[in-house]
Amino acid sequence: MEAVGRARFIRMSPKKLKIVADTIRGKRVEDVLGILPLVNKKGARILFKVVKQAAANALNIEGLKAKEEELFIKDVKIDGGPSYKRVRIGSFGRGSRILKRTSHITVIVSDEK
Repeated sequence: MEAVGRARFIRMSPKKLKIVADTIRGKRVEDVLGILPLVNKKGARILFKVVKQAAANALNIEGLKAKEEELFIKDVKIDGGPSYKRVRIGSFGRGSRILKRTSHITVIVSDEK
């Protein structure tokens, strides 16, 4: 059985979040909840909340009789969301576009590795 935790429209680029997501993929939830508070990245705090949400969802599923110590992170998906467009004034009266990127995070936990 699987449980899912999601966070959408996070104001952080997917490229920055994927760096942290690669470190937790495939590990036990208990270990990840111990590692992420020590990582010095903004994305680690966001992923900590989503992993905790997915673990809580797993404990509330009736078909899944696992404890938090028995859960593994099966998959972490970081997808790009919509980008906010801003304009920065350039030289000679020109303007250049700035993209404020957003992300969608999906964490899937499972009771088998």
